[in-house]
Amino acid sequence: MRNVYLHLCFVFCLIFPFISQAENGDEHMVLGMGIPFNYPFDRTVKWHIKELASGAVLKHGMGPIRKLLFEVPGTYQITIEEELNYDPLTCNHPQYPEEMTIEVSPFHMEFDFSTVRLSDEIVGGHPVDGQTLSIDVTFTAYGQDSLACEIQPFTSSGVGTTIVGVPVHREVTLYPGVNTITYRLSGQARSNSYLMFDFVDINNQVQVYGLPQKIK
Repeated sequence: MRNVYLHLCFVFCLIFPFISQAENGDEHMVLGMGIPFNYPFDRTVKWHIKELASGAVLKHGMGPIRKLLFEVPGTYQITIEEELNYDPLTCNHPQYPEEMTIEVSPFHMEFDFSTVRLSDEIVGGHPVDGQTLSIDVTFTAYGQDSLACEIQPFTSSGVGTTIVGVPVHREVTLYPGVNTITYRLSGQARSNSYLMFDFVDINNQVQVYGLPQKIK
């Protein structure tokens, strides 16, 4: 069951970008450059996508949006029209906001979880203070050769865990291709538990990694 749960979490993160609710009820999304946009609209929903800067309509259609790629970074707006059921015996509240805003970042940073390297094994009930975790990230940029940025710490989730990872070098310069980030660990975990680490990319989106082995 745990493997199924991790798989579903990973698939959800790939399919749906980071979504926040604006004060007016509209949704705001941040999407890394080169990441396809998907949204499970009902088949009867009509939508139009336009670039806010120019007002040009990028695409329009009905039903779910699947694997839509934005070729140019910027801010895009989705206008939504849905058919409401005015039968007084049924719920006729709209399912979707009237508008959604998509901010397409010129940068994309993907954590390669197959490269996770721990300096020592995490043992239940023992502090991990001073241990390190290294991971490779693939960085892509639109129209730039590099990016000076700040790497965010990662946190953990699981029963009885207090483990956090703080980057050894908080201020870094990322170059297109593979870059390595090293975190210094602190805290501890409970024995006989599974851990998940929440890494934050440069677009403030969370990418979740599940430690494959149970903590002894």
